[in-house]
Amino acid sequence: MSPRLAILAELGRDFRRDSAEVLAETRRNLAAAEATSETLNAFIDLDESGAEAAAGASAERYARGAEIGPLDGIPITVKDSFHVRGLTRWHGSASSTGAVSRHDSAPVRRLREAGAVILGKTTMPDFGMLATGIGSQFGITRNPWSPALSPGGSSAGAAAALAAGIGALAVGTDIAGSVRLPAAHCGLVALKPTQGSIAYAPESMMRSAGPMSRTVADNYALFSVIARPDPEDPWCLPGREWPARLPAAPGGARIGVISSMGYGTEPDRETRTVLAHAAETLAAAGYRVTAVSPGLGEEDFLAIDLVLRVKAVTERLGSAYPERTLARVREWSAGAEFLSAVDLERAHHHISAAVARLREATAEVDYLLAPVIPVHRFAAEAHGPDDHPTLLHHTQFTAWFNQSGQPALALPAGLSAEGLPLGVQVIGARADDLGVYALGAHLESLLGLDLDWPVAAPLTPKGLR
Repeated sequence: MSPRLAILAELGRDFRRDSAEVLAETRRNLAAAEATSETLNAFIDLDESGAEAAAGASAERYARGAEIGPLDGIPITVKDSFHVRGLTRWHGSASSTGAVSRHDSAPVRRLREAGAVILGKTTMPDFGMLATGIGSQFGITRNPWSPALSPGGSSAGAAAALAAGIGALAVGTDIAGSVRLPAAHCGLVALKPTQGSIAYAPESMMRSAGPMSRTVADNYALFSVIARPDPEDPWCLPGREWPARLPAAPGGARIGVISSMGYGTEPDRETRTVLAHAAETLAAAGYRVTAVSPGLGEEDFLAIDLVLRVKAVTERLGSAYPERTLARVREWSAGAEFLSAVDLERAHHHISAAVARLREATAEVDYLLAPVIPVHRFAAEAHGPDDHPTLLHHTQFTAWFNQSGQPALALPAGLSAEGLPLGVQVIGARADDLGVYALGAHLESLLGLDLDWPVAAPLTPKGLR
């Protein structure tokens, strides 16, 4: 089986027919990761011996008919944000010492318990503070659809590897869109869950671990395994049992379509076209579709920007070699260390008030449909789609749902004229992750988009045309 077709149902059938396929699939993925290292630069570390050992143990279980669930033997990658026992952690930055982790982060433990095969760790920019694949420690990560283009970020390597067929699943993190943005750039599915659904440390009310995949059903399978409470995260939500299969879509639900948040770069023509087509498709299927306007403004975003600048400068100044932080991140966060506690608290209050306005503006609908990014392509060497002084200005459609704690699912919804993927988001009420998945799966089925993900190797740059 080609690695790019390695979705869970197909792999599971292969493994049950021939348990030796578990180890063979792992080796194919490791070989593809090596073959694309120079073209994509998606990995910081491959764990060949650990992956082969996990695959061998899984193969034995399949041989006995004793597999332990849908992730048993499944090759998966993990973002550098996480601790993976025995592998280095840089958090994307040369300012770190790159120490070897002595323990697994909570989502990684859930993966091991489920029998998943962890191939290695994927690249990210410094501290996750760029929505691109540029970092001081790892250099530039590229998009397999066209290596001249950015894969988005900050879960850049996770998306690049997955879109190239390396790993069937990936786990990233999302603080302002960091799994959804690269999913949209790379033709993938990614969930920013209800805050607290997936245990993560250090605990946060705005950052989440997020599952990434090629299909909605696969994404849900991964979510249902890692969405468990853990003592490592005292803010995580109490555990719940997730059904083995997604429920039926919420027929007749009210869908609010957001084409503008009220500020920021206007979506490009192809992004608007794909959003409109997704909305029309849902309306034709019986959903009640209306336009909604959150009415947020530039000053609302600047409050988020201040909080993120403080987070970045705190991590930079607390690192071993702060001067090695990516220059663009240093420039953007410069001066944040001189802000007062009152400044930070005032920004948090402003964000809370803006979130309340967002909820009020969308209170009459059950779900939201929105773009993921306003500009669907930019160069791999660029820090974003424009020269805006703030690093995450183009995250207006994603960042607010971290602040509101709502689940938001990105999924492919169309292709540009040059064949690049374009995505949309399905957003639900807090704690309605299951409903978001069900609606996302229905939309995926209705659109019937047949993506031909790039072959893992060799990759030929298409260039910026």
